[in-house]
Amino acid sequence: GHGGYVFPGGATVKALRENRTGRWRDINRAGSTDPVSRKYLTLWFDHGADPSDATYAYQLLPGATEQRTAARAADGGWLRVLANTDDQQGVAVPSLGLTAVNFWFGGSVGPLVADAPCSVMVTEHADGTATVCVSDPMRARTSLTLTWNRAVASVVSKPGTVTSATTGASLRLVFGDLSGTRGATQTVKVRLA
Repeated sequence: GHGGYVFPGGATVKALRENRTGRWRDINRAGSTDPVSRKYLTLWFDHGADPSDATYAYQLLPGATEQRTAARAADGGWLRVLANTDDQQGVAVPSLGLTAVNFWFGGSVGPLVADAPCSVMVTEHADGTATVCVSDPMRARTSLTLTWNRAVASVVSKPGTVTSATTGASLRLVFGDLSGTRGATQTVKVRLA
C-alpha cells in the first residue's frame, strides 16, 4: 500500500481524482516541453474558513495497506489523545508503553508535568525499565523541571544536563541549561518500581 490516515475522533475527508497535464519545463528550465498526463488523487480535511478553537488529530500510516489502515481505524483504544490544545498536545499508545507530549507552555498532560515548553517522550519497556526523552526545540531553556507521575525505583543513566533526579512515587527531573544542546534529545533511563 501507499499509506493510510486514521482520524481517531472521526472526520469527513474529501477526495478528488483527476487527470493532470503539465510539462517538466513548467518547473525546470531545462525540462522537456512535451506534455505529460497522469492520474492523481487528492485527499483533504476541510478545516473551514478561519476556524476558532477547532481541533483535529490524525494518525499517518506510511506504507500501510487498506487492510492495515482499516484494522487500525477499528481499534479505537490503540491511541489515546491526552491533550490537543493551544498549550499542549499529547498522545498515549498503551500497547507500546508510549506517552508523547509537546508542551507549548508548562502544564500537566496525562502522567507528565512540565514547568516550561519542551518535548517529552516516555517509553516503558517489558524489562521493567523506561526511557524518558526530553528536548528543548526552542533552544532557550536555562532550566526545566519535569515530573512523571509513575513510581520509579532508580535512575540508571542520565545526561550531564540533569542537575537533580528524585525517585519514589514519581520521577522528578531538574534540567540545567538546555540552551546549548541545539534541541538535542536528553535521554534518561530509569528502573520502574
